Amino acid sequence: MSNQSNWKNTEREVAGAFGTTRAPVCNNLTHSDTFHNRMYIEIKKRKSFSLWTLFRDVEKKAKAENKTPVLAIKEKGKHGFLVMCRPEDLKEISNAVQSR
Repeated sequence: MSNQSNWKNTEREVAGAFGTTRAPVCNNLTHSDTFHNRMYIEIKKRKSFSLWTLFRDVEKKAKAENKTPVLAIKEKGKHGFLVMCRPEDLKEISNAVQSR
């Protein structure tokens, strides 16, 4: 499989997880990687990300406690934080946040 079709397949997979479709690079509707009507979704595919190392460690620890893994990251001196989780865990996480 060529590198180009490989990243296009990744974009299709992510778009499908959000109930939308992949946006071709050349289109007049959005600069997002998908045509989602409420979210701007940017998809990055690399050989490795240091975030994956962090997340795998969180997954291992969460599994030992029979919990859903969630990684929150924050930059020093910056406003807010980001949350990283697997798409299949979103419903569980949403339910846990709503029931608190």
